[in-house]
Amino acid sequence: MEWRALQLGPAAFGHLIGGKSAGYFDHRVVSGYQVGFGYSDEFSREYQGELGRLSNMSNIFRTVFALLSMLALPARAEVERGQVVDGNLFTIIAPTYNSARNLSYIRFFNTNPDAASTFSITVVGSPSGQSYGTTTVAAPKNASIQLSLTDILSRANAAALNSGDTNYSIYMRNPDTFSAWQHVLFNDQNRFFENVTICQFFSGALHTRVIPIVGNMHTSRIGGYPSEITVHNYTNATRSYVANVFDSTTGASLGSVPLSVGANTTARLSTDSIEQQLNFVPSASQFHMNVKLGDASSPTELTAVIGHNVINQEFNAALNMTAWCRVKP
Repeated sequence: MEWRALQLGPAAFGHLIGGKSAGYFDHRVVSGYQVGFGYSDEFSREYQGELGRLSNMSNIFRTVFALLSMLALPARAEVERGQVVDGNLFTIIAPTYNSARNLSYIRFFNTNPDAASTFSITVVGSPSGQSYGTTTVAAPKNASIQLSLTDILSRANAAALNSGDTNYSIYMRNPDTFSAWQHVLFNDQNRFFENVTICQFFSGALHTRVIPIVGNMHTSRIGGYPSEITVHNYTNATRSYVANVFDSTTGASLGSVPLSVGANTTARLSTDSIEQQLNFVPSASQFHMNVKLGDASSPTELTAVIGHNVINQEFNAALNMTAWCRVKP
């Protein structure tokens, strides 16, 4: 009687019960190796019914499998490609859009009334996780800088998508607790746009600081898309608010507009109304203004719900542009 192990892998295992055989008896996977055992028809006839000898063969099988379990190497697993950038450290803007039809615009708002602020950006590929480059965006106090994704990629010297990537993501940080951001999608063909901001809520974030702000409110230089601020006084008494207005690019003050709102009432403040009350005529390059709402009756708390809508006059539709998010430090 002669036995042989088939497809064991390391040659040493093939000699444990060496020799040759015919007829396939068993086939299984043990610790990542395909294992086959054979026996001859002659052996079957010669030793049929000899239970003692079969018991010995059973012992051999158990011994071989025990050795394989202890010595055989594990099966090769798929190696997962590690991520280059640890997203836990950043605010994430994803997905983004970078085509002739749909293009992402990121707005970097420094709501700090006293100092400039710098946003640090890493451009990351999806799904590879590789970094395509880094850049920074400096925003003066009270300013909101708007950049297209094309502009950001150029600043970061980002290469074209490669290594199977299909999309860019923006990973962002800013140690200033007054920093905020917004993601806007614009279609250059049908002139449609919307706020596609997705906020991340994290421990220690001062989200109350983005409640009283209206960033990138349209001036009359953007025809067909006037902006409107809504202010709802949820208290049971008339409140006196003030709208502090700033140039969105430079952060320069344009003046203040008072607003009295009755109890449980919603008031509206349009682009035209603000410009008329301030005697403000925007220049050819002044497309946006920032507004910070204050409550004269409660300096430490804004007792109102603030909204920002842009009216698409062609479709007679209101686009909600209210949401802004905090940036991880």
